[in-house]
Amino acid sequence: MRRTGSEYSTIAGTFDSSKGSLRLCNVSAGIRGRSYLAYNKVLRAVDDFCKWLNEGSAKVGNTNIAARYRLSFEAHFRLVTIYPKVDGNGRTTRQVMNMIQRQLGLVPSIVRKEDKGEYIQSLVDSRENDNSTITQDVMLRHHIANLNRQVS
Repeated sequence: MRRTGSEYSTIAGTFDSSKGSLRLCNVSAGIRGRSYLAYNKVLRAVDDFCKWLNEGSAKVGNTNIAARYRLSFEAHFRLVTIYPKVDGNGRTTRQVMNMIQRQLGLVPSIVRKEDKGEYIQSLVDSRENDNSTITQDVMLRHHIANLNRQVS
């Protein structure tokens, strides 16, 4: 969190991450330094994401609970893959996921510290295999386990 809330000056302009600005620089993360979407494509990708989410939310309606959770997990995966901010993308996308879940009448999901390694690996595996159901399955399994822990 050392860089959370910083102002950045880049060749594309200046932006302040503490004000929720989208990034105006390229970023990479992880052991292999995987590069994310180029900064000049982020705004369009976020706009496309919002359109997709609005359409998906309208379609899922009051379908079965698993379908509603899978929509929220897919939204999380898509947004974290865009990587719209310089810092805080994981926290932000999990918060968006929880907001979607609340709007769909669901109990919000959490990613426990103990599960973070598997969660991150599922994101990597989903990206590398172009298959978001990998992340969805892990998130759904963790959510069910969390609910069972709370009820027991």
